Amino acid sequence: MAKTVKRCLIPCAMWDMERLESWLEDMALEGWYLKQDGIFAGFASFEKVKERKVRYRLEISPSKRGLLADGSDTPDDEALQI
Repeated sequence: MAKTVKRCLIPCAMWDMERLESWLEDMALEGWYLKQDGIFAGFASFEKVKERKVRYRLEISPSKRGLLADGSDTPDDEALQI
């Protein structure tokens, strides 16, 4: 069975972490969870799952990530432990 996927335009500036976290948490309450690497070019991709309360915590990456990354874009050990 294929998972239902939803793509939406992010309704706030990418640098507004508090508002972005709040929006992602609201989406989770509706059963839409952000996919791994689910944010690209101002859009977010979600999978439909059971509704529940989720806390998102975002942080600015200290290095380039994504298409422009130099291959060293994996999180450090401390970030992985969190």
